[in-house]
Amino acid sequence: IGWATGIALDSSNLYVADSENSCIQIYTQEGDHVHQLRSPKLNWPWAVCTRGDVIYVTLLGSHSVAMFNLKGDCLASCGGKGSGSEKLNKPSGLDVFESDLFVCDQDNHRVQVFDSKKLSHKRKIHLRSSNHPN
Repeated sequence: IGWATGIALDSSNLYVADSENSCIQIYTQEGDHVHQLRSPKLNWPWAVCTRGDVIYVTLLGSHSVAMFNLKGDCLASCGGKGSGSEKLNKPSGLDVFESDLFVCDQDNHRVQVFDSKKLSHKRKIHLRSSNHPN
C-alpha cells in the first residue's frame, strides 16, 4: 500500500484509500488483501466510507466526490474545483447519514451535503469559527 489516507469498515471488510496508487484497497478485517478497486475516476482518493453496496470516495486530484459499486463501476460523481454551491476545494472527510452524504469542503471552510443516491447537491453548511471560551 502507498499512502493510506482514509479507512472505512463494513461487516466483513476494511476499505483503505490509497492516494499514492490512486485506488481503494480492500482487506478482510484480519488484514488479508481481497481486492483492489481501480477506476480512471480515482484521482488521489483521500477519504472513503461505505453504505451497503456503495463506496463513497473524496478525490483530492479532481476536487470531487464519486460513488462506486463493489466491482469498481463509477455510479455518479460531483464537484470540481471552485467555491460555488456544487463545487469543492480539497474535499477531505465524508460520511453518510440516512439519505445525506456529508463532505468536508476543506478550503471552502464548509460542509457540503449531497443526496447519497444521486450525488445531487442539497445544501451547504458554513462553519463559523468559535474563538470565544464558553
